[in-house]
Amino acid sequence: MAAGLCMKSRVSAAMIAVTAMLWPWVPGRADPGCDLGDIVNAFINAASSIGSACPGVCEDGVGCAAAAALAAGLGGVGASGNQGSVDNFCNNVNNLQNNIASIQNALGDAGIALDLSQILGSVGNPLSIAQCACDAEEGVGQLGSDVGACFQELGQAICQAMNLGTPCSCTPSAPVLADCGQNISTLCEQYTSDTTCFGADSQGTSTIVQGYDPTSQTIQNISPYYPAQQTQTSGGTLVSVADQYCGGLSYCYCPKPMVPTWTYDYPQNLDNPNNCMACENHSSWYIFSCNCPSGTHPDPSGKLVNGVSVCLCDNTNQPADFNPQSFFGMCPPPACPTGQVRLSGNGNCVTPCSDPTKGMTMDGTCCDPSQVTACGQCCPAKTIPDPATGTCIPIQTAQ
Repeated sequence: MAAGLCMKSRVSAAMIAVTAMLWPWVPGRADPGCDLGDIVNAFINAASSIGSACPGVCEDGVGCAAAAALAAGLGGVGASGNQGSVDNFCNNVNNLQNNIASIQNALGDAGIALDLSQILGSVGNPLSIAQCACDAEEGVGQLGSDVGACFQELGQAICQAMNLGTPCSCTPSAPVLADCGQNISTLCEQYTSDTTCFGADSQGTSTIVQGYDPTSQTIQNISPYYPAQQTQTSGGTLVSVADQYCGGLSYCYCPKPMVPTWTYDYPQNLDNPNNCMACENHSSWYIFSCNCPSGTHPDPSGKLVNGVSVCLCDNTNQPADFNPQSFFGMCPPPACPTGQVRLSGNGNCVTPCSDPTKGMTMDGTCCDPSQVTACGQCCPAKTIPDPATGTCIPIQTAQ
């Protein structure tokens, strides 16, 4: 494996991405009761029907992915023989404060070595995510422990595959966030020695590098390098990559309307061309980023939230609002000049009427209220509103 190509990947809602990504590496399974369908269905059932936290958390793809990642971490701890520690943490989770520090301290008190900052990033309402993860861990069929056991088994399979079949003992870490900032798109389009283009940024956070076919828009995993997986969800795109022999994962969730983007990784293709006899597919190397949609641009400071760029509106340079229910849309218009107002969310700026007895129509016209039609039009002189048609008619016609 090329130096530096220690990539990480992101997991999607539940363990869908985890299992889907690792499954191609697994030889014949000894336990037919632990397969992809069982894991996916078990977590979906838990997220939708167990406890009160998961339905709200999973309305947001980012939150659901984070809950799944934490559930996988708790499941791995339980499956390694420390279920009592997991139970202690989950029994106390409802008493914690809604911040990462409080939850991290509780994990430490329970003897659980999981780094929440790497798992959850800066997601909102971390307590609900922790509650959802515990709901899933304690759910039907001991979901979390089952997922953890499968996770360890699949990790062992990867370990053997990467070591040419030699058995090894390892315990996978919980899935963590990768760096999928938009700056990757431009950084790796030209030659650079920056480690970002080879699998990890300057802080050591993994980036997602793998073979990719832009024609079919599909990942072409290059064996024996760590595999990646891309999964579409209703709220966006989840991309994950293995980051260690034991089956650890790094992931990015690219929420709509942000744009999942695979960019030709020039330095990786130049320094580590995929043309060796042992490499499959002979695909070119690409690097994944989650880019800002049209009308916005990434924060020039390079700021990331949950592994993806913060997007600023082109017209105001303020953070974009990606909530589909936003009244003003993704990018509200800039503030009006002093002394002017906006009559509608995206309407023109107008000067208020100086005559307090007049009202203002939607086009900014100051009008006698008695002269305004039902459709909001100000009737000119010698006309009056017609209540039957909502238009203006000559005064003599009305008589």
